[in-house]
Amino acid sequence: VETYGTYNLKVLKAVSAEDKNNAEVGVSKRCMEAMNSLVVDLFERISTEAATLARKSHRNTIGKKEVESAAKLVLNGGELCKQAMDYASEAVSKYSSDKEKK
Repeated sequence: VETYGTYNLKVLKAVSAEDKNNAEVGVSKRCMEAMNSLVVDLFERISTEAATLARKSHRNTIGKKEVESAAKLVLNGGELCKQAMDYASEAVSKYSSDKEKK
């Protein structure tokens, strides 16, 4: 089973840094395990849906469009979906920019 503990902690620290109270936030091992399970589940659901969309479009490769559409379907278009789309778009732009520099 994949673990995303390092990434979950980075997100927690980023959210904590945005907190106006500047209170340091801790998290228990059990909470980290629950967060990891959630991330793994969402990753699997989004990747499965993206693969299904690619097959329906007669494509052999999952692209940005399939992943975005799958995330919108799995996350039901709510606030979490909006935030995920914003961060994903930023990450893809950064990746593309870094790739062009090489």
